[in-house]
Amino acid sequence: MKKKALLLFFVATMSLSFMHATVNELVIGTPVVLQLIGNDDDDLSTQMPKMPILPPSVSIANHTLYFYDVYNEAVPVELTDATGNVVYSDYLPAGTQTLSLPTTLSGTYTLFIYIGNYVFAGQINL
Repeated sequence: MKKKALLLFFVATMSLSFMHATVNELVIGTPVVLQLIGNDDDDLSTQMPKMPILPPSVSIANHTLYFYDVYNEAVPVELTDATGNVVYSDYLPAGTQTLSLPTTLSGTYTLFIYIGNYVFAGQINL
């Protein structure tokens, strides 16, 4: 019984390692590090979610955001400059995985992504 359990563990570990390597090979451009910064309903500093909330997997290349998850609803996306002014606002359409940003933007911006009640943020360079 221990041999079967050990074999099952080994196969599962190898499968996860393979899947992780495969996903990393498919990333286009530079991954965007996103963090959960709040939600629309409550202040997260006083009420943390009961389960961990994973940030969306996003990368950027040539003014295009690549989303590695598919959403059933449109996802609001905003860019703010260093002073906090919103310089771009749009929606990732439901079922799509890319969003083109204006080529007129250049510099460092904060990317905000709103999924459900949760707000994720990260820095991008254009």
